Amino acid sequence: MNLLKLLPLLLCFSTFAQVNLYIQSETDHLFLIGINEFEQNPKAVKSLIIQKIDTFPFTLRVQLNEEIAFTKTMHFHQKGNYHYVITTNSQNKYQLRYRGEISSLPTEVQKMDLQSAINLKPLPMASATATKIPEAKPTKTDTIQTIAPHKVVVAAVPSAKPKAIVSPPPDTIKIKKPALSSFDQFMASYKTLEFEFEKQEEAKNYVLAHSVSLEDMQKIVAQMKYDNTKLELYRATKEKIKNLKNVESLSNTLEYEISKQQFKALFAL
Repeated sequence: MNLLKLLPLLLCFSTFAQVNLYIQSETDHLFLIGINEFEQNPKAVKSLIIQKIDTFPFTLRVQLNEEIAFTKTMHFHQKGNYHYVITTNSQNKYQLRYRGEISSLPTEVQKMDLQSAINLKPLPMASATATKIPEAKPTKTDTIQTIAPHKVVVAAVPSAKPKAIVSPPPDTIKIKKPALSSFDQFMASYKTLEFEFEKQEEAKNYVLAHSVSLEDMQKIVAQMKYDNTKLELYRATKEKIKNLKNVESLSNTLEYEISKQQFKALFAL
């Protein structure tokens, strides 16, 4: 076959032999993107296309300003063009929402290849003028008052008498809460999602990237309304969960008998 005739076909394959991520902001904020601890766009933008992303799981950081940033674990199993928007949910929390796979990318949007040269900078601390500091009332014991994330103000402590040991009153003892596990953090964010297709996509990405228990899977699908959504999740994660002990009990998460039969056929039960 003539090489000139093969050229369009080769170009077509090269175009789709990669993941392209198209992100738009539907908020008043411009955004900066980081992927796997590397800076992508050095200048904040309203929309951006990042090309040549591999099909391995990666961590995406979206920064809207000095005080608003969030991360999301993403994993695209098939190569193509994926469209996401930055928006707010019903609780007015910022999130990245999946809009779907698109056949072609808009020509007017800034494009760049995946960057791995410049390390992400730590999120800046809140400035002193960002939050009004309430006037602290002096007490006999140390008082710690949190003003903004990463910002702690310690009130002045009057000098103690020599050799005197003063125990703080019980109500001033601060007990540090244990850090949330990776699964608990995921569920806290997962429960804010409104649409079934979002829940399915987020759940699939998490299960494929983490070790999950049977109880974890039950909690995840409990947030879904429809059997079809649950079955799609089971199909997408079959190889990851098929060896869970008592995996057959997940059929009880389905409402209709025909759905349960499809589940049993899927896992050869």
